[in-house]
Amino acid sequence: MNRTTKSLLLGVAFLLGLAALAAIGRAGASAQEPEIPDNIKAHRFTLVDSRGAARAILGGDEKGVRLVLCDREGKDRATLNVAVGGRCELWLYNAKGRQACGLWVGPDGQGHATVVARQSGMPLWQMPEKP
Repeated sequence: MNRTTKSLLLGVAFLLGLAALAAIGRAGASAQEPEIPDNIKAHRFTLVDSRGAARAILGGDEKGVRLVLCDREGKDRATLNVAVGGRCELWLYNAKGRQACGLWVGPDGQGHATVVARQSGMPLWQMPEKP
C-alpha cells in the first residue's frame, strides 16, 4: 500500500470512530432523559421544594377535592375546595394561618365573598350581606 492509500484509510477509520462515539453519546443521553407520560393517576400529589418541604398538595376523598398552597414554613396560604355537594371555595390565609378572605359559590349557584378582620377573625365585609 502506498502512503496516500494508508493516509486515506486512516482518515476514514478516524471519521468512522468519531461517528460511532457520537452515536453512543446520543444513545446514552436519550436513555437518561425521563419519559413524559400522557396521563398520571393518583389519589394525592405533593409538590415539594428543594428542602423537601410540601409547597402544594392536591388530593381528593369522598367529600370532594382540594388544592392547598403552602408557604416556606409549611403553613396553608391558599386553598381551593370543590365539595361533592356542589360548594366551591377559595380561601386565602394570613401568615399566622388564619382565614383572611374567601370566595365561594353554594350548591344553589349563589356567589359569596368575605373579608376577615386580622385580630378578631370576624368578617369585616360579606357579600351578600347577612340579614
